[in-house]
Amino acid sequence: MRLKRMIFRVIIFMGVMVGGFILSISLIEDIELEMNQEVEDDLGSQTDHGLIENMDQMDDDGIQVDEPQQDLSDLKDGQEQENPDEAVSSGQVRVRKDNYQVIISMEYIDYVLEIGFDYNGPNRLYGLDYFDYDLFDYPDAEHLLDVTSDFIGPYMVAGADDSSEVKAEFTGGWHLIDGFTTGRTKAVDLQAEFEGVLMDLDFEKPLKETRFDCIIISVTNEIDGYDNLEPALLEEIIYEIRLGEIDVSLNGTALRDIEIERYYGLQSQNRTWWGEITYVGQSGEKKVVGPEVDSEGFVKENDLTDKILLHHKDYGIELEYGILRQGLGNLTYLENDYSTAFTRAYGKSYFYLVGGKILSLKEGQAFNWAGYYKFF
Repeated sequence: MRLKRMIFRVIIFMGVMVGGFILSISLIEDIELEMNQEVEDDLGSQTDHGLIENMDQMDDDGIQVDEPQQDLSDLKDGQEQENPDEAVSSGQVRVRKDNYQVIISMEYIDYVLEIGFDYNGPNRLYGLDYFDYDLFDYPDAEHLLDVTSDFIGPYMVAGADDSSEVKAEFTGGWHLIDGFTTGRTKAVDLQAEFEGVLMDLDFEKPLKETRFDCIIISVTNEIDGYDNLEPALLEEIIYEIRLGEIDVSLNGTALRDIEIERYYGLQSQNRTWWGEITYVGQSGEKKVVGPEVDSEGFVKENDLTDKILLHHKDYGIELEYGILRQGLGNLTYLENDYSTAFTRAYGKSYFYLVGGKILSLKEGQAFNWAGYYKFF
């Protein structure tokens, strides 16, 4: 009997030991599961705070990629800046789009320049909307320029057979006649270039901030004649925006037989750069004038004004803009005794492309010019 009890106790003891071992393994597994869950929760909280979600969001250099809202699956954004003393080592611009506003940021050593494009002005034409300088050395300085006038000039245009005695007025741009609109945007197209690849962007969709080598905005406007406020010409303006520069080209087509009596083309609104104005001639000669006076560039028969420099009186920021010697830029339709550029005291500077002569176009005939804006 005693032997049986001993055997029974041994069996009980072994059972307890085995059960405890199994329970211990179960507890260890539960602890490991909890630890793994905590790690997963931590990773999830990092994802919720905008950190790396998966390796597909990393580019070849290990820099996180901001995925745009548009389908740009072939685009890899983000290049590591090797030298912080360089303005932007990638040479790229940052682009984002909210509703119909396209916003381009250019990064330099001392400041960031932001340029906005949108529908604006009384005719609601699509074009330059604002410039905004963020100067690191002058954090409290205001350098916002809301565009409130033409940067691409209006036209003094009428039908070739016009026999009315209607007063000649400018149409298009920011110009109305008796409260009536004189132009309208018919189409806006967006393209971007990255590492030599040109891609189409959807103008109707938003775009998260993305880096490109170049953004191209093409705007097609219909412009009325002052004679009857009926469409007279179609202009396509192409803005190619790269770091520090906007290249501008314009192609116009007559929608009926017309005569262009006066046309400036490239212009500037000077308030942000309210300092000295420098006219630079084709010969290299310079003419420096004050900002708040009427002034003239070079007269055509003496020299051609190739570019205009606007200097800020306090902060050193500059805008240079110029006209290229092609198309109307050859000044075939400008009289020899006319100034090739001029400034008015109210704060605008102009190139002069058509003046003193008539540019006559048959329906379907075309004209063009090209220029640029550079920022320093």
